[in-house]
This record gives sequence, structure tokens and C-alpha cells, in this order.
Amino acid sequence: MFDEIDDNVFRHGNILCAPVVHSRYYFALRAQRLIEEFKPEIIAVEFPQALKRLIIQGVKMLPNLTVACASQDGEDYSYIPIDPCDAIVHSVRIGLERRIPVHFIDLNRFDLAGPELRHTPDDWALPRIGAAAYYEKTMERVPLSEIGSLDYMREQHMAASLRRLNCFERRVLFVCGMIHWERIREMLESGGGFEYFDLEEPDALSFLANLHPESAKEVLEEIPAVAGRFESARIIGEMDRNEEVAKLIEQAEDEAGRISTSAKTALHRYLRKLCATSLQFTPDLVDLLTAAKCVCGDEFAHALMEIATRYPHCEPDTALPDIYIVRRFEQCDEGMIGRKTVKLNRRRNTTWKRNMKRVTLRRRPPELYEGEWRDVWDLSSMHVSHTPEDIRLEDYNSFIRDRAIMSMTEDRTRVVEFTTSILDGIDMRETLRNAATGKIYVKETPSARGGVGPVTVIFDQDNMDKYPWRAVWHSEFSYESDLLMMTTPPGETLVGPGISQCRFGGFTSVYPPRGMANYWAVYDALREKGFARNEADLLLYAAIMNSQEKFVAYVAKYPPSSILKNIAQSKGVHIVFIPISTLNPDSVTKLQRFHVLGDKRIRRIAEKYIF
Repeated sequence: MFDEIDDNVFRHGNILCAPVVHSRYYFALRAQRLIEEFKPEIIAVEFPQALKRLIIQGVKMLPNLTVACASQDGEDYSYIPIDPCDAIVHSVRIGLERRIPVHFIDLNRFDLAGPELRHTPDDWALPRIGAAAYYEKTMERVPLSEIGSLDYMREQHMAASLRRLNCFERRVLFVCGMIHWERIREMLESGGGFEYFDLEEPDALSFLANLHPESAKEVLEEIPAVAGRFESARIIGEMDRNEEVAKLIEQAEDEAGRISTSAKTALHRYLRKLCATSLQFTPDLVDLLTAAKCVCGDEFAHALMEIATRYPHCEPDTALPDIYIVRRFEQCDEGMIGRKTVKLNRRRNTTWKRNMKRVTLRRRPPELYEGEWRDVWDLSSMHVSHTPEDIRLEDYNSFIRDRAIMSMTEDRTRVVEFTTSILDGIDMRETLRNAATGKIYVKETPSARGGVGPVTVIFDQDNMDKYPWRAVWHSEFSYESDLLMMTTPPGETLVGPGISQCRFGGFTSVYPPRGMANYWAVYDALREKGFARNEADLLLYAAIMNSQEKFVAYVAKYPPSSILKNIAQSKGVHIVFIPISTLNPDSVTKLQRFHVLGDKRIRRIAEKYIF
């Protein structure tokens, strides 16, 4: 049972207060558990009675997001997001589900403008240090309301309303913002408080609207994807926010490609440091995207942003208007309902980490209309490559050729005792091993005779079926090679008009270009003859057949078959095997991802969509 049920800090007679920080996941779960343990007969919440009908309507629509808006003049509106992670909203929801009477006892005023820039401790600490300790640490830095202020009048109104409810001698759970409870408790103990019915605004214009999915990241204090998982957490029990953030990173890997273990470690380390600079234990959306951008680049950060800002429950009520909200820090928020724009002020509460942090990501221009990118792709007939990626591919192939030559020379290196020449340098390992004898040993590395011709790279040797598109691309420019490749299907993942993101399963690069034949046409015949067991063997076979040099570089997980070694030997070619695990995994991941353009004209705009 919760200690705070019997804690005098949160009790006054039959009233138990659950002071909360708005829109925080751990406070919502705490309110749920208090209801289960305390078994209240009445739930009182810090919401105005005038909006009870709209708020209850929105709560019944959860987990779909809605916003309750109210205005006195029809121009400036105050709004309350019906946030599933908000403890007050969640308490109303549980009350409705369990048929517990719910009373809205806040003052009916809608001029409670703007978020107050007060920063509370991370709610991750709440279940770990307890509510009393959290409350004490928070209230050390948060000033109480000034006498005569609107907040003070609200607290007087809520105190008087609670005293009225307490007359029934029933268990009352009061859920309110943390900054209000101290004043309200003082008023309950001293007999203070006053219900300001003359300050209410009964004629306010109000409505409930569906929150546009794109506005979830603007309105929710939690990361939208994490907020969406609260629906299961409230049923199965507590989930750890940091674990949920780690799952988002894993999902981004599925879309943007796997990142290396070292990069993932660096990403999490960076996240921890960003949290520490904000005096928090868990990252917010800006922290998450900043770390992803700095460690993994814009492409991965963009994929992570798409996943993290995607709220999973979006089934709007067609009878309600849709509202698109843009948050502002130094001025009113903006809400767009159809073609109408209204000024919005979020109902005042104590914010958690909302501050002036920013992260700049490259953003792809949106579609001019839904399906534009697909239409442009379908009208394209001549697939071409993205020129900057061609240059990157050729540069990496040159690196692999140099790596192959280095590998051959290292294999032929011999160590001899120093006599008259140091040859190719002192071998320190052997010299130290024989330090007792006083002898010096030197290395002799004979130069490789012949160059490296074609390069074959197999990225995913265990999952070749994932790459059904088999093609050959001939060089357009003098610096390019002919490319025999197998990839994911073009057109499957579109990132721009007529621009498809693909992944190599493997390729063979032949430079200088010779107008390489399409070996995929004879793949079945080569398999029947036993020359090629699979697609990787075919790519290496093509490299051997097209090599004008003595060596062929083969990068893969597994070494070449003995059959291909014999074929290469009969052609006077030597296969230099380089395990793909010895290459930088981040560089390999970047090389594996490439883009196919619908035709040459798209090259002029491709840089806006490819990064």
C-alpha cells in the first residue's frame, strides 16, 4: 500500500490528495494505483465544471487524442489536451470506468494563459524515492501563489469545494497540480476558502476537437510514441520510460539500417550526458533527436523522429472538427481548424522539461498532394543512380582494392635477423621476444605483382532472398564502373518524387568498365553446372570472368567456394578474401544504402530528399 495514504502531508480528514505534475506518465500510474489502494468514493479533480461535458466526452474517446477549447470572446481560446498520460485526465477516466462520482472543482475561468517556466524533477524518480520526497524537493523551488492572484482564488474555490464534499464523510481523492496543494491544505486546516461563483464565465464558447496526428509532438509532453504505449502500461503495470526509448531506437534501425554496437553505445552515452545537463534521468524528444543526429547522422535521426512522433491511436470522430496546433514559446499557440486560424493559450500548469532547446534536422519537402511521390515514380521508366552516391561507391571500392593489396603483402611478409639492412623496418614484436639474445629482427615485405581488378561485396550473405531485384548498370561517366547487383525492389520505399531508397544485397564492380554482360540471365544455367551455389557465387563468378588484373577482391561473411577458387586459378586470377566483419560497420551500412531515381531529370532535385 502507498505510504502517502497515511501521510499527513497528503491527508486532511477523509480527503487524500494526489499532487501531480501534469502530462507525466509516472504520475498517471501513481494516480491509478492510489485509486486501487485508497478506494475513493468520490474523485475531485482540478478541472473547471463548465468544461465537464466536453472533457468527459474526450476522455471517453481515449486513447484517441482530443482537445477541449473554450473562449469568452470567440477569438482567444484556452485549451486542455485530453492527454492519456495526464494524471488528472487518467483519474477521470478511471472514475468513469469504475462508476466513481467525479467532481470538477476548479474555478470556471479560461484566461489561464501560457505555460509557467518552472522545471520539476524528472518523474522517473517518483516511484524510486516516493511521492513525499518528490513533493518536498519540488516545493523547495516552487513559490506559492500570491494572495489576491487568480491562482490564489482558484485555490480558495477548490478548498471550499473540497470542504463541501467532505461533509458527506466519504473518502475523497483529490487530484490537482502540485503547486496548488500546499495552499489548499492550509485553507482546509484553517477553515479558509471561498467559492467564487461571481467570477465564473458561464457564457464561454467551447468545443471539442480531434487533435491532428501531426500535432501530437507539439501538444503532448511525453514523446508521442511512448505516450501511445501507456494504453498497455495502464493494464499490465509500470513500464520503464528509458526502455521504451531504447525500443524506439531499435525500430529506427529497422527503417534506417542497423547501426554498429560502438555507435549504439556512443548514442546511449550521449543521451545520458544530455539528460545530465538538464538535471534529468530520462531524455525528451529533443535530447533523443540531438543524440541521434550527432552520432548517427540526419538519415537515422529523421527515421527516429518519424517513429518517435507517431502517436499510434488515431481514429478521429468524424462528428468533431480537426484542429492542428503549433506550439509557440514567446507568443500564443496557433490552432488551425479547416481554413480558420485561432489563437490558443494552453491552460496553465507546471511544466516538466518544456524549455527553449532546439534541434535542427534536415527535412524532406512534403508531398504536394497525397500520393504525389508514387505518381511520379510510376510515370518514370529509366532508372538511374544518384551521382554523389556513385562517387562514394567508387571511392570505397578503391579503398577495398588498397585493403586487398595490403592484405596480400602482409601475408607474404617474413621476419629475418638484422645483418646489413633494415629492409622494410624493424619487427618490434620479434625483437622484444628475443631481447635476451640482443638480436634485432627486421621485416621483409615483397611487393604484390599485379593489381586488383573487380571488387565483389556481399552485404547480407544469409538473407539473399530479401534482395529480389537483379540488374546490371553500365557506367555513364569515365570515373564509374559497371555494376552487377542485387538489391531490394525499387519503388518499395519512396523518399521523394520518383526517388526510391534501396539496399544492396551484394554487387560486383568492374573498373575500367567493359560493358559487362547481365550474368543474372545465366544464373540458373550456372547453378545446374555447379559453378554457382547461390547469388553470392554468381557475383564472384562475374568478377573472375571480367578481371583483367591478377587479383579480385571479395568482401563477404564466408570465404569463396573451392570451385570458384579453381575457376579463378584456371583464369590466372587470385581471389583475395576480406571478411566483412573487419571493415568499419558504419561505413558498410552507409554503403549498403543507396537510391534509385526514376529518370535523369530527377537528379536536379534529388539532393533535397537524399541525405
